Amino acid sequence: MLALRLFWLLYLPIIFICASWRLDMKDWDFWMWLAYGMLAIAATITAADQGIKSTEGLKLSLSWLISNNIWAFSPILLIILATTLLLLHDFGYIVAATGVSEKKTEFVKWSDNYAPVSIVGKTFRNIEVELDGKYYSECKFYNVTFKYNGTTPIQFSHNSISGPILFKTDNQSILGTFAMLKGLKALGDNFAVYGPPGIEKQIDGSMVDQ
Repeated sequence: MLALRLFWLLYLPIIFICASWRLDMKDWDFWMWLAYGMLAIAATITAADQGIKSTEGLKLSLSWLISNNIWAFSPILLIILATTLLLLHDFGYIVAATGVSEKKTEFVKWSDNYAPVSIVGKTFRNIEVELDGKYYSECKFYNVTFKYNGTTPIQFSHNSISGPILFKTDNQSILGTFAMLKGLKALGDNFAVYGPPGIEKQIDGSMVDQ
C-alpha cells in the first residue's frame, strides 16, 4: 500500500510535466490522446481501488473485482503502455510505422493546362518586364527589371540582355531562393533582387528593398 502511494507521488508530477509540454490540446493527435487516456484510466482505477477497499460495504460487494489480477495489475500495465507510446511518438517511430504524419506544407502547383502568352522579337528598354505567364523568344532587353512571382515557369529562348540583371518579386519564397543562390555564389555580381514592400534581403552586397 505504501509502495503504491509512493509510486503515484513520484509518477504523477512526471505526468503533469509531460502534459505541460502539450497544453494546446487541439494539436494532440490520436496517439497522444490514447496515451494520456491510458494514464487517466490508470489513475482512476487506483483511486477507485483505494476507495473500495476503505469502504466495508463496497469492499464486500465488489470483492470479486478487487481480488481480480487484471484489476490489480491494470494500472501499472496502462502506465507502461502509455509511457512507451509517448516515447515512440516523440522519437517519431509511431509516425513512421503507422503512416500518421505531421501537417505538410502546401506549395503552389503550376497548372497542367498552362498556356503562356508568346512574345517574339520585341525590344524592351528601361521598363519592368513580367515573366509570369509569358514566353519570350528572340527579344532584346536593355536595363530592364524582370518581375517574377513563381506562378508559372520562366520561359526564355534566344533572348539577349544588356545592362545589370535586376529582378523584382512579391513572393518571399522566390526572394529567399535568390538569396540562397547568391550566398552560394551561383549568381553574378551584376545581379540584384528587389523584394516586396517592407522586406529587405542582403543578396547583392547591399540592402535591397522596394
